[in-house]
Amino acid sequence: MSAEGQRRTDDPRHWVPVPDPTQRTIEVLEREVKAIHEKLTTVVDALEDKLNAAMTHRAEVTDSRFTAVKLQFDLIESGRIEQKVDTKAAVDAALIAQKEAVKEQTIASEKSISKSETSTTEAIKQLAVTFTASIDSVNRAVGDLKERVVGMEAQRAGAKDNTAAIIASIAVAGVIVSIVMSAITMFVK
Repeated sequence: MSAEGQRRTDDPRHWVPVPDPTQRTIEVLEREVKAIHEKLTTVVDALEDKLNAAMTHRAEVTDSRFTAVKLQFDLIESGRIEQKVDTKAAVDAALIAQKEAVKEQTIASEKSISKSETSTTEAIKQLAVTFTASIDSVNRAVGDLKERVVGMEAQRAGAKDNTAAIIASIAVAGVIVSIVMSAITMFVK
């Protein structure tokens, strides 16, 4: 069964058409593969360009974020430094104020001490005058006692009891005088 445009091969199951379409099929396939390859290359190049653009954009975004974070850190650091300066200034001002307050308190204390010393000196002078008057009074009383004793001795020349009473009176007067003198000496110093 050989028809025109077909030829027979040795194998009865295979018929090969004339002209042989294999060469044309291969050419069409090669042309299509080349077209697909060119399309794929174009698509791959476009994807590479998009990927590069996306990576560049991502790098720019990342850089801008890092720049923003660095800016925030710089702002925080400048705020910290400013706060440190402000704190130091406040502490220095507080120390100066405290120093001034201590100075004022020292001046006030010195004035108070001076007033106290003056009033104490005045009080001691008044006490000295009072004690002097008291001592004079005691001396007069002792003088009176001496006169009375002398008068009593004259009346009772031989009595031993009167002598003991007179000696006791004189001793008491001497003790009073020595107490008053000790008090004056203690307050005058």
